[in-house]
Amino acid sequence: MTKSLALLIALVVLVLGGMVFATYWFMHQRDARYARTAHRDFLREVRLARAAGISLDRNSLKSPLPPPAEDAGPIYDQIAAELKANPIDEKPLDAIRLDKAHYPPTATEVSQARAMLQKHSKLLSLIHQAVGRKQGVVRINWEGKEMLFSPSLHVTLISKAARVLKAESMVLAQEGHVREAVQNQALAFRCADHLQSGRSVLYAIVGCGTNATTLRGMREILYLHGDDPQIAQSVLEAVRENAHTPNITSAMRADATISFFTLDYFRSINPKFVIPDATPQSGRWRLPKAPTSKEQQNAYIDASEAAILHRQRLDILASEHPYLEAKRLFAANQSEWIKSRSDRTDMANGMGDDESGYVAMAGADNASINVVEIAARLLIWKSQHGGFPSKLSAIGDTPLDPFSGKSFGYRREGSGFVLYSVGEGGNFEGGSPNVKPKASLPMFRYPVPAYYRLPANLGKTP
Repeated sequence: MTKSLALLIALVVLVLGGMVFATYWFMHQRDARYARTAHRDFLREVRLARAAGISLDRNSLKSPLPPPAEDAGPIYDQIAAELKANPIDEKPLDAIRLDKAHYPPTATEVSQARAMLQKHSKLLSLIHQAVGRKQGVVRINWEGKEMLFSPSLHVTLISKAARVLKAESMVLAQEGHVREAVQNQALAFRCADHLQSGRSVLYAIVGCGTNATTLRGMREILYLHGDDPQIAQSVLEAVRENAHTPNITSAMRADATISFFTLDYFRSINPKFVIPDATPQSGRWRLPKAPTSKEQQNAYIDASEAAILHRQRLDILASEHPYLEAKRLFAANQSEWIKSRSDRTDMANGMGDDESGYVAMAGADNASINVVEIAARLLIWKSQHGGFPSKLSAIGDTPLDPFSGKSFGYRREGSGFVLYSVGEGGNFEGGSPNVKPKASLPMFRYPVPAYYRLPANLGKTP
């Protein structure tokens, strides 16, 4: 080999080595730049989140246990064991649902409900013990490394407890114990209150559903006994004193904290399991390639948490506004989220849910509570004046419809009335007494409308 050839080979090797080193150096610098940017964004979003009331500390999710004599939590554990040992027949619980069935109940349905309650007397006793306690702390292990949130058993059994109480109230009312029925029905509101110790949006949503069950029971009592002003007054007081709409904003803050330390868990596992099919692509919050090292993994989690916290913070701030403004802000947040999709990690894109529906659920719960209160006041007004007013303002100041910020819709219908919220869509006009509304909307039509009423010969009860 000639000296010139050796020099040429050495030069080629040197050039190739330089290219490899330059490529490695460039990639290292790129990843280092990305990591610095991601961490800076992460720290900024953490700071802004905490300023918005999101603690990001799992200890903030823990509810202090009340004195044992005041805590319903252990009793719900007993209820769970009892339901497992003696499953309840769902049919008597669902026989009368004003959103799906009819009213008043038949003699057979009352008899079936009564038999079900007698069969499950131990369960009923436990339920009464639970709702007799004002505090009920749902037991959740907030210490787990991986809080990939799963529904607690308490979600199902607490909502079922409210349905059992509704069946018991229906039987009491049909047997002539109407005041006792109202008081018993009011106890079910406490089930929704107990669910709040679960902190998350899941528990708040189920709390809204539990309130809906309880309010259906109150409406049924008004249908059959609302002409008695004392019963209407009892319903009014029971709802005012016991019905509370779950705090959705607080629940959203808790969910943001849950997702924060859930994502943080991914820092501790093998990088290849963080997001195995990550799409290599550039962007503000997107790693140029799937993470393969601990440094890249931390940068990827930083970017993911920054993007998710950004969206959650904006939605939480939106939820604090009245519904119409909140709806506009949620729409703007969702539009921004969709447009910036290519700038985010795959993990962030998979977790950025639209949470506007949660605020609508809370609005519907609040509207339903107010509708029952106002309906009871209208029935009391009728007992004093011989008929229903031509305008809602005649009964004095009333709560506003959360979906419009204005008074609830109201009109006379023959000798009765319809009271309604415009609903999430903002355009519901109360419908017709002969046509069942397509959706379950906050409303009350009196007397019981034709689309719920049974033929007279079937509606008789013992």
